[in-house]
Amino acid sequence: MRLQLTDLPKHMQDQVSAQLHPAPAAPVSSVKVAIKAKPSADESKLNKLESAWLAVIRADITLAWIGVHAMTFKIGDDCRYTPDFMALNIDGELIAYETKGFMRDDARVKLKVAARMFPFVGFVLVERKAGAWICTEIQP
Repeated sequence: MRLQLTDLPKHMQDQVSAQLHPAPAAPVSSVKVAIKAKPSADESKLNKLESAWLAVIRADITLAWIGVHAMTFKIGDDCRYTPDFMALNIDGELIAYETKGFMRDDARVKLKVAARMFPFVGFVLVERKAGAWICTEIQP
């Protein structure tokens, strides 16, 4: 004996019928999408140089995602490094940006150690000199 749609209770008939005969999709032109990009809570903590660099990378159409203080790398016992910005480009490459007006020795060491420990991430030191952005890729 074969089960028929009419053999099911009414509420199940409606569910099965909706799955067998879905409603036509709305035309694309009538679909309204509202996306609001909320600034990260960490954005309020950025200095002027970091805020200026964030504006530059937000304008870069090759970046699919940008995070502010989004990842922390453990580089030793009780030693961590958090880059200013993490970005994922459209090719799937993860990039860590560190913006500096000046560089202390401990920050330089942490950046180099992180680049060596995490070779699958591109680490970039960003400096501003004479009004120009200077980006230096940190080699592992």
